[in-house]
Amino acid sequence: MKHASKKKKKKLIFLVTIVLILALAAPALAATTEELQNQITQSQSNIDDANYQIDMTQTTIDGIEQELVNANEQIDKLEAERKTLEKQLSDKQAEIDSLQKDLDAANQKEEDQKKQLEERLRSIYMYQSDNGYLDIIFSGDSFGDVITSLDMSAKVLDEDKKLLSDYQDNAATIAQKVQDLEDAQAQVKSQKAAIDTKISEAQDIADQKQALIDKNESLIADAKVEIRQEEASISEANSNIQQITKQAEADALAQQRKEAKEKEEKAAKAKTETAQLASDAKSDSSVSESLVNKIQEAADKTAEAADQAVKDAQTAQKAETAADAVTANNTADSSLSDTLNSAADTKDQYADLAAAKAQAAKDEQDKKDTEEAKKKAEEEAQKQAEAEAAKKAAEEEAAAQQKAAEEAAAAAEKSWTNGWSSTGWRWPLDGIYDITSLFGYRIHPIFGTGSGHQGLDIGASSGTPIKSCGDGEVIYAGENGGYGNCVIIQQDNGYQVYYAHQSQIGCSVGQRVAAGDVIGYVGSTGWSTGPHLHLGVLSGEDFVDPLDFFPELG
Repeated sequence: MKHASKKKKKKLIFLVTIVLILALAAPALAATTEELQNQITQSQSNIDDANYQIDMTQTTIDGIEQELVNANEQIDKLEAERKTLEKQLSDKQAEIDSLQKDLDAANQKEEDQKKQLEERLRSIYMYQSDNGYLDIIFSGDSFGDVITSLDMSAKVLDEDKKLLSDYQDNAATIAQKVQDLEDAQAQVKSQKAAIDTKISEAQDIADQKQALIDKNESLIADAKVEIRQEEASISEANSNIQQITKQAEADALAQQRKEAKEKEEKAAKAKTETAQLASDAKSDSSVSESLVNKIQEAADKTAEAADQAVKDAQTAQKAETAADAVTANNTADSSLSDTLNSAADTKDQYADLAAAKAQAAKDEQDKKDTEEAKKKAEEEAQKQAEAEAAKKAAEEEAAAQQKAAEEAAAAAEKSWTNGWSSTGWRWPLDGIYDITSLFGYRIHPIFGTGSGHQGLDIGASSGTPIKSCGDGEVIYAGENGGYGNCVIIQQDNGYQVYYAHQSQIGCSVGQRVAAGDVIGYVGSTGWSTGPHLHLGVLSGEDFVDPLDFFPELG
């Protein structure tokens, strides 16, 4: 039992020594590996954030592109209406030109008839002024011829007047038709002008949407560049880790070979010492024959175990990998332990005094070990007490901070006037300050992955009115992928503000809104686990923390 206890203790000490040697073999390399692994983790997190941003931005682009298609279809429809109106204008102008020719012809006939009438009247007048009637009377052969000539002259005058009246009526009719066509043409021109205005407005909206698409595509391109850079960083870090691991493997193998060499030397030394003890016992006349035989038997066992330990140690020295060397070293350790135990038995049997001294030294060491263990236990207890105290202090500090935050929120709620912050921004939900997710890194509530949260989540009942944070123009109002029903307002101060997951949208694109105007209602559309408002603030090309504009809630 005594030797078995010694064997277990020595084996434990050996294993602890191996662990300590491996831990101390390359501390700088271990630290470097940990730093590189942290770098890989951070780069992968950045890649995940960039991919998330790409997905969200692409969803935004898809929604805007659909609206752009609708806008272009509306423009095409209006263009077709304009072409129809232009055709109508052209047709009516052709009718006007044709009627104008008829009118000119009618007026010309009227003028011709007037000239003919004037000529006849002049001739009759000439007859009347210079005894014209006497000429007519005496020019006939009889009185009947005279009457007939007078009747014919009267009839000619009546026909001329009737013909002139007909020409005038015809010209008036044609002129009225020309006027009617010109009135209709003016109405068509008015309709065309209205269509042109609608086309211009629709084209402006299409241009705005195209600008949004271009900007979002630029964001995607930047994110892809960042992903490539981070992937290159990961590749470089992995390469460095492989080099470090290879070097650590080589160092560990060298360490194992060194330890195997030491085992070989210890086994050979134990074999030499026990052989010398057996030789000394044979030469000492005071030693009994039976003791000499026992010592010789123990020395033979030591020699046998030593030969096996040397063989195992040499196998460890020839190993190609650190793992194989460790396995061989463990085997050599067992053989060396047997060797040292056999040598100890030989020494115990040879000299009781040496054994007594060894026992005294062991007792002293055990006492020292016990005192050190006691001291260590006391230090551990002290550390545990300090840790408990630190934990309690941290909990108290957290509770104090929570209480202070609640008091600050309550004070802010009381001090705010109609939801206005000292920065000039208007809080979007009247009297509701339940912030369920802050801006920055978080574990996504749906996908369970770490990612950057590009806004502020405010818990509220579905249907709660959402109010604009500032004055500006609605540049987007519709379904927007993971954002669900989303409104984007370009504020006059340069910021773009996102209001996502709405149950119902209360505004439209192009509408001007003032701070405090209702633009929608709280809901749970898109990627959402419950009714809340996602408030995002875009500054340039980057999202910023909305709480920066509401210091009262900080």
